[in-house]
Amino acid sequence: MHIFGVDPLRAADRTRAMIEGRRRSQEIVSYFRKHVKGCKKMELAATGALLGVRESRRIVGDYELTGEDLHDRSEFPDTMYCKFVDIHLYEPRQPGSATTGDAEKVTTVQPKRGEHFSIPYSVLVPRGWKNLWAAGRCLSADVVAHGSARCQPYCSMMGQAAGTAAAQCLRTGQTACDLDTEALIVTLRQAGAYLPQSKLSKRMTRNRA
Repeated sequence: MHIFGVDPLRAADRTRAMIEGRRRSQEIVSYFRKHVKGCKKMELAATGALLGVRESRRIVGDYELTGEDLHDRSEFPDTMYCKFVDIHLYEPRQPGSATTGDAEKVTTVQPKRGEHFSIPYSVLVPRGWKNLWAAGRCLSADVVAHGSARCQPYCSMMGQAAGTAAAQCLRTGQTACDLDTEALIVTLRQAGAYLPQSKLSKRMTRNRA
């Protein structure tokens, strides 16, 4: 179920959302017991131990992955891969509202059979830091791109890339923001990562000034 109007950075909001979610769970159980045949004696086994938050803090990286990148099927020399866009509404659906429109527009960037979206290594590197990585759903991305890259398989891929990059830094003396990304991609491929881009580069992707 969705609970709207929650700021995931505020403990009071998260607490309120947990309470509301459990209240609604009991409400649903009561409905099924009363109105659904065969459910008169049903019991609720468990509710989620943690609040599921899809989006909160994200870094400002040396590159920001955008919805336009997904729409254009941009491929980067230092790329990793991600899936279709999955954005849930930010507020209860209101016809003609901006949030409703934004959520519906993402259908235009769904990949077709054989297509993919790309995530560059540089979305893991916070701008202005030499030796720091931020892998997972905190990557540098806008709302639409985040709706593709935030899922567990791709967070796992980012974690593998960040860990491999850290080992490369220790071995070579390179920094996170000045890493030989061609060597990184070769190492990831040797470890079994599927990275089929034909063009590689020793320098990571950066936003144009």
